[in-house]
Amino acid sequence: MLRLANTATIGSVREWPVVLAQHGPNVDSRAASYPDRPIHCTMLADMETSDIRRRLRHALEEAKKATADRHARADAASAAYAAFLENIATPVFRMMANVARGEGHPFSVFAPAEGVRLVSDRHGEDFIEVWLDMSLDPPQVATRVNRVRGRNVTTSEGQLRADAPIDTLVDEDVLAFLLAHIGLLVER
Repeated sequence: MLRLANTATIGSVREWPVVLAQHGPNVDSRAASYPDRPIHCTMLADMETSDIRRRLRHALEEAKKATADRHARADAASAAYAAFLENIATPVFRMMANVARGEGHPFSVFAPAEGVRLVSDRHGEDFIEVWLDMSLDPPQVATRVNRVRGRNVTTSEGQLRADAPIDTLVDEDVLAFLLAHIGLLVER
């Protein structure tokens, strides 16, 4: 942030030569075209253009590095999530659907792009799903529960295990999430 110093209001443009002598060339020259208005003079204290340029370049380089690091974390999270989805989440969702069907609660499993969803066969808009939330840094496995009762739609979102790296998630995490929320879909 720039620090401003030596701020002064000068009487009029008639005092312009005195202003230039006292404050130097940093006085706003546009004020000369308004002879009846007071001149407002602001000088930057100890700021050089080269210093600002150097700091700007440094800030831009840091932003590029941060972006590259964020992209690398997102790529690593995507790879870990693909393995999680294939080896852990989808099999647990399929087992839950089979067990629930055996108990008289028909569910189907769908694997939309980048997620897995357990959908009630009785009410197609009732579902539980996990998906990769790329808006977080680092990306996290997110959850969504959607229920429809008449005209009321209730959707709740969260994280499977808050702030846990994707490669540390296990089948017990997925099962605990499903067991905690499946009751919402079968109650009427």
